[in-house]
Amino acid sequence: MAEGLFLRGSFQAGVFTASVDRAFREPRHIVAHGDGGFLLTEINKLLHIDQNGRTLREYTYPYFSYLHSVSLSSDGSSALLASSGYDSLVELDLASGDINWHWFAWEHGFNPDEEGVWLAATPERQRAYEAEGKRSMVIHPDAFGEQGLLVARRSAHPNCAVFDGEGDETVLCSIGAHGEIYRITRETGAAKKLIDWLSPMPHGLKAHNGQWIVTNTTKGEFWVLDQSFAPVQCYVFSSLGGKLEGCGDSEWLQQVIPISASRYIAIDSNRSIFCFDLDDRVYTAYQIDRNYCVQDILPLV
Repeated sequence: MAEGLFLRGSFQAGVFTASVDRAFREPRHIVAHGDGGFLLTEINKLLHIDQNGRTLREYTYPYFSYLHSVSLSSDGSSALLASSGYDSLVELDLASGDINWHWFAWEHGFNPDEEGVWLAATPERQRAYEAEGKRSMVIHPDAFGEQGLLVARRSAHPNCAVFDGEGDETVLCSIGAHGEIYRITRETGAAKKLIDWLSPMPHGLKAHNGQWIVTNTTKGEFWVLDQSFAPVQCYVFSSLGGKLEGCGDSEWLQQVIPISASRYIAIDSNRSIFCFDLDDRVYTAYQIDRNYCVQDILPLV
């Protein structure tokens, strides 16, 4: 299992300088907590940490696997997580640690897998599939553990989940396996497709300026979308120079993060970290240790 770092620091003179450095197991995403600390995802845990990276509380659940995003509800009382390893979205109550809601993609249209096998969360569901003449297998954490399903076996691979912003009755989710964005009704679990034209593995779905932005990771671009998710503008990074040797034609724009109304940070895994202003049309590239694979950045100013 890969070890990762929680870094706190600053961008100065073209480089990133860290002042705090703590190790975690596959940390991927971070959000601010109301107490001045942070919520940080590990491979199979959600951690409440302080500003220096010290763990204050751990949240665990058997279906946590390759946690890919964490989002806070409008009142800050619960966290929504994308558990990619089990094709799941999970909401937990931060005060009690109880699970409020668990959505399996397999049970809401994301079946079968690429090999034609129908994935089931329970033996009862597996038997129902097999009674219909479908090949099926039960996916349970007792058998698959913290790593969950292999990427090739996942039928959805949710990369990001966020509360909708119009109340917490619905959530939004990007589906990495197909390059789609869905609105999911919490009460019924029904998934309504909003976008189907992204490339596989989109990241970083965020509300901003009364619109939405989503990073089309493997195309090296990010999109601004209106409230109905119609395209407004596309910004392309794949034409920039400074690409690492050996990357070939591949692109991996991990995500784009708003800082203010017009300023953003972009994590371009094949180049560097860019800070840019869309109003002034300028950007600055910051180098970071080439051994790092940056997953998320949380601006503190």
